[in-house]
Amino acid sequence: MIRIVKKFELKMNNASRLGAVLLALALAGSGCERVQSLLPGKRPNVLLITLDTTRADHLGCYGYQDIKTPTLDRLAEEGVRFTKVYAAAPITLPSHASILTGTDPIYHGARNNATYRVDDSITTAAEIFKSKGYQTAAFIASFPLLGRFGLRQGFDVYDDRIEEGKEKKAHLFQERRAEDVNKAALQWLDRRPSGPFFMWVHYFDPHFSYEPPSPFREEYFFHPYDGEIAYTDSQIGKLLEALQEQGILDNTIVAITADHGESLGEHNEKTHAILIYYGTVQVPLILWAPKYLPAQTVIQDMVRTIDILPTLLDLVRIRPLPEIQGVSLRPLIENKTKSLNLVAYTETLAPYLHFNWSSLEGVRTNDYSYIKAEPEELYQVTEDPKETQDLSEKDSKKLAQLREILEQEKTRLVNPKPPDATVKLDTETEERLRALGYIFGTTKPPEPGAKLPNPRFKVEMLEQFFRADTFLVFEEYEKALKAFEQILEKDPNFGRAYLEKGLAYFKLHDYPKAIESFNRAEEMLPEQAELYFNRAQCYLAQNQKDTQKAEADFSRGLSLDPTNSMAYIILSRIRFREKKFQEGFELLLKAVEANPKSERAHFELGSFYRTHGKFLEAKNEFLQAKNANPNFAPGAFELGKLQYQTGEMDAAFENLQETLVRDPKMVAAHALLAQIYLDKDSPEKAQAHLDIALALSPNSSAAHFTQGNLLVKKGDLKAALPEFEKTVELNPRHALAHKNLGALYAIQGDALKAIEHYRRSLELLPNQPNADKIQAAIKDLEESGAPAPPAQAAPPKP
Repeated sequence: MIRIVKKFELKMNNASRLGAVLLALALAGSGCERVQSLLPGKRPNVLLITLDTTRADHLGCYGYQDIKTPTLDRLAEEGVRFTKVYAAAPITLPSHASILTGTDPIYHGARNNATYRVDDSITTAAEIFKSKGYQTAAFIASFPLLGRFGLRQGFDVYDDRIEEGKEKKAHLFQERRAEDVNKAALQWLDRRPSGPFFMWVHYFDPHFSYEPPSPFREEYFFHPYDGEIAYTDSQIGKLLEALQEQGILDNTIVAITADHGESLGEHNEKTHAILIYYGTVQVPLILWAPKYLPAQTVIQDMVRTIDILPTLLDLVRIRPLPEIQGVSLRPLIENKTKSLNLVAYTETLAPYLHFNWSSLEGVRTNDYSYIKAEPEELYQVTEDPKETQDLSEKDSKKLAQLREILEQEKTRLVNPKPPDATVKLDTETEERLRALGYIFGTTKPPEPGAKLPNPRFKVEMLEQFFRADTFLVFEEYEKALKAFEQILEKDPNFGRAYLEKGLAYFKLHDYPKAIESFNRAEEMLPEQAELYFNRAQCYLAQNQKDTQKAEADFSRGLSLDPTNSMAYIILSRIRFREKKFQEGFELLLKAVEANPKSERAHFELGSFYRTHGKFLEAKNEFLQAKNANPNFAPGAFELGKLQYQTGEMDAAFENLQETLVRDPKMVAAHALLAQIYLDKDSPEKAQAHLDIALALSPNSSAAHFTQGNLLVKKGDLKAALPEFEKTVELNPRHALAHKNLGALYAIQGDALKAIEHYRRSLELLPNQPNADKIQAAIKDLEESGAPAPPAQAAPPKP
């Protein structure tokens, strides 16, 4: 006891305030050598924290010297730490599904991100806890775990509002920071009903790309992956501190684990998902509950993440369901046995599903790791933990033994009633997952007896593909083309490379070569909706009038991916060009129906309503476009613009300011905000925004128009005239500029030009405010003796 106190006293100056809290609780229960009985009639809360992409050997409590993880280190010291823990898959959704169901992917069926989901027939941890009177809540940080992928089952609250977080990449909402996850979790805790709770908190920060916030960015500048883990550790501390302040931490069992690790270049894999070596499947596991669990307990026996759920159920005296394939680790915690002699099954289908390479599966015991592939692999992990010395040719007896164990496990684990867990990969889902580092390309089924490439020998090419794709993302199209061509020289059947090569040609406006590349991709990826949508746009770019091929491709793409709202939007534009307004309108409705969260679909529908004078409907659609994506500036701008036009000045001002927060360089927003300041008699602020607008875009018709209004306000009509002339030069359909030119020319006595601009204004905007006064002005000018316009020759008779 004294030794523990002194040890933590040395850390107090650098630890968070949580240290004192955890120390007090740990000392209160550190005399326990066995799991304590539960208080009668009062079950403890259960907090499950999952860290995405976190290697066990990159935590301080697992011996890593180059990181500071004081929260996790303290929890491990005061609780139970497992040293050899293996995930069921190196992929986010399959692994989390295994953690939350206690079953392997073969059973629960969610065997990959996005293309699979957890079927309703599978029972989750939340459903079990809820059936026993627990309040259940989950707080999710990343797209692969959205509720639509099946893990929502049983949760009273499933907070997957990723778009409200601080995304790490501006172009896609791919995650929210740990601090934003905490914010949502603590809001729920503040208003949750009474009684015990089961809460799952998911932190995604250690996932690629590695961009830790300050001060971790600076401290771990050369090791940003570690910086993400250190940042996450700090946020775990803040979450637990908040629980303590509410007086509920001391009656909470905390379980912390990870869904998978990260290769970090080992075995030529940069991230994860393709290979199943220890770097991607060995994860941490810490159990902490001073009231119920012993302190300073280290378990050396190999366990699995599927064992977490049955262990938690055992600790709160809930009988596990018979289909749960994991086992309770309580006998190890209580030191009733030294080993459970478990076998860990691991798989990844990603190599086949995305690249037409061989899937991988394997098993692990305390001493050995076996990977079924061509060729097979065998490692003695106690002596070779990083799996660098393949023993498959040296120990045929052990190889055969592990091979048999794998087949036995596959037979034992299979679901007698396999769920229908597959889903179609829509384009939006694919784009979001690609932003996380996943690459997708639906493949043909393998030919009978076909030998697919071992991803072990292909993964280095995958890294080349990522580099090529990076060129594409950063608009270095020539470099991207060269990189994709080098890949295809090595592997002419890499369908995804043809597709990306086509995108590069499309961006370079070389449409024939883009179509040629998409045609090659179609030979290998015939079920890939994205290639049809992209090829359709190539056809349209070549000839806007020849829409037959484009519409055929859009039709094919929508049959594969009916949720692609952009395809409906482009088809609607075709119909509008053909003057088929009702058909175009119906396609926009389909776009919104296909993806109700598409900001672009709501924006296009709002624009249609505005054009047709349905301002109330237009405002509603622009509001939904604005709310669908906090980075989508056009939604906020068009809402503000329409509010300005309908006299809602305060609301317009607010939305235009928000527009500039989203996009500080939107010239039209600066120009309209300048007009509002002008209306408010703040010419200095108006001029400041106009200066910005004209500096950003000297040929902005909106900025020149407002500049003209400002000069009129100042009484400098002579200087205002060329501003309005410049406006109609840049935008001949600017009705209000024509109206102002009519007024200025009338003041100058040039009745002919005044009438010309007045009439043009009414032609463009016949229902504009004060239209009757413009008509009266034209009449007065004509009656005052304005010369008639020159006669036009009569057209020749047919």
